[in-house]
Amino acid sequence: MKNNKILIIVGGGTRHLEPFLAAGRRLGVNLTTASFSDLEYLTDEKEIVFKVRGQRVDNFDVIYIRLVGRRTEDAALLVDWAKERGIKIIDRIYEKAQFIRMIPLAKSLEIKILYKAGIPVPKTFFGRLSAIAQKGPEIFGFPFVIKGTTGKQGHAVWSPRNPEELEELMLELRKQERKGKRFLAQEFIKASQRNRVLVVGGKAIAAITRPTRWR
Repeated sequence: MKNNKILIIVGGGTRHLEPFLAAGRRLGVNLTTASFSDLEYLTDEKEIVFKVRGQRVDNFDVIYIRLVGRRTEDAALLVDWAKERGIKIIDRIYEKAQFIRMIPLAKSLEIKILYKAGIPVPKTFFGRLSAIAQKGPEIFGFPFVIKGTTGKQGHAVWSPRNPEELEELMLELRKQERKGKRFLAQEFIKASQRNRVLVVGGKAIAAITRPTRWR
């Protein structure tokens, strides 16, 4: 009999999940508990890799979403990935496509969809701010770009040029993270403008050229 690998994930702290861990140890179940804040991904040349607490999400057989709270963005991202990989989600409500459509499309999910469609996007790391502060310089070097996943019109965009600027920025952004805001990091593309093209049915029907924030 297969010993399924189970992930129990919650929007918030994991302290109240201790009874699940105790029961898992007693029953010999391969069980991991995590917060949605532990969810992260990195795009590279071959694939997009989702991890939670350092473990690849596609290595789990079952996911139990215990409580979403304010983490609707993370839940939609996780559910979309799990459905693609055929991972069982306990509550059927999360298997319905309407769950993802009920919230504004955050940049974290937008990047994942574009990447899967084969559209070139800047190399991206999504995760909690502490992970961005640690891994961002390692992955991208300086400068690199940090974006709020629900920011609009370039307002939630920053580009620390050195460790000192990064540390100062983290102090400010952590206040937002504690209120449920999420962030991602991307490589810095030296371009003075960007082109947005609206494609329907494989046909480009409209386009616009816009300056970047640094122009």
